[in-house]
Amino acid sequence: DDLNQAFYEIQSNFVHKMELTFAVEKVVYLYYLPKEDSLQLNLFEEKDNQLKQKVIFNISNSAIYNSIKNDAPSIFDGQELLDSFLQELEETIGFKINSLLFHPLSLFHVVHGGFALINKIYRHRFAENDISLTLLTSQKIKYQLESIQLKKLGLSNFGDLLYDKKLKVLPDKAFYLYKKILESISFGIIVFDKKFHIKFMNKFTRDILNIKPDENLDLSALF
Repeated sequence: DDLNQAFYEIQSNFVHKMELTFAVEKVVYLYYLPKEDSLQLNLFEEKDNQLKQKVIFNISNSAIYNSIKNDAPSIFDGQELLDSFLQELEETIGFKINSLLFHPLSLFHVVHGGFALINKIYRHRFAENDISLTLLTSQKIKYQLESIQLKKLGLSNFGDLLYDKKLKVLPDKAFYLYKKILESISFGIIVFDKKFHIKFMNKFTRDILNIKPDENLDLSALF
């Protein structure tokens, strides 16, 4: 679909434009696989941009994991480059990493993956201004990708996502996006209907109440 095509363009073409813009040796996009605590790197053929290999990196013991969980960019250099994930990435791309800037990309407040900018050409390390520039770039990409996802749902803008003016209710087809946002929040949230039946509780709430995820569970019966 359009969203998959957009991510294909990001991985196969857009990253090369970023290399020129940010004056770095290489830029790669890594998918975040939350269930496996891993990042996935797709490698493409240089001649025709065909996918040739998928590489999975476990990041459960990596500092990159904190960057993703906090949805915040991080700069790695010096002793930080001894990170297990960075050493695996170095071996995969085939050249030494002297400095790396990782910037997560989130859609509707849920981290989807992130850009890894590797080795500044004219400097030994990345600086705070590089983070500012990558933030601007990621925000533009985020807007475009979220717009594609809204269009797929038949929603023209974020206002349609918030409220159906004709029915005066939250559109059901958009609820899964809200669910993603609520699941990413680090405090307990419970959603009730008009009769005060529990319709949804996020992961943080389930952890507090020691409730295992179960779509068929009658949550209202617990209260």
